[in-house]
Amino acid sequence: MEKKDVLGMLVYFDKVQKVTQKAIKLIPKDKLNFKPCPEVMSVKELVKHIYTSEKVFTEGAKKGSISEDDFKKASSEV
Repeated sequence: MEKKDVLGMLVYFDKVQKVTQKAIKLIPKDKLNFKPCPEVMSVKELVKHIYTSEKVFTEGAKKGSISEDDFKKASSEV
C-alpha cells in the first residue's frame, strides 16, 4: 500500500464520519431502541459500538497496542 492509498482512505473516513454524525443527530429519542430485526443491534447499541470502536482504535494507535480490556473499559464508560 502506498501513501496515496492511505490518504485516499483518510478522505473516505472523513466523509463517512461526517455523514454518520449527521445521521445520529437526526435520530429521534423514541427510535433509539429500534431494531429492524431481533438479530441486530438497536440504533443506540450501534451508535455506542461506533463510538467505542473509534475511541479504542484512536487510543490504541497512540499507545501502540489494543486489547480486549480496552474495549471493555470504553464500553463501560458509555
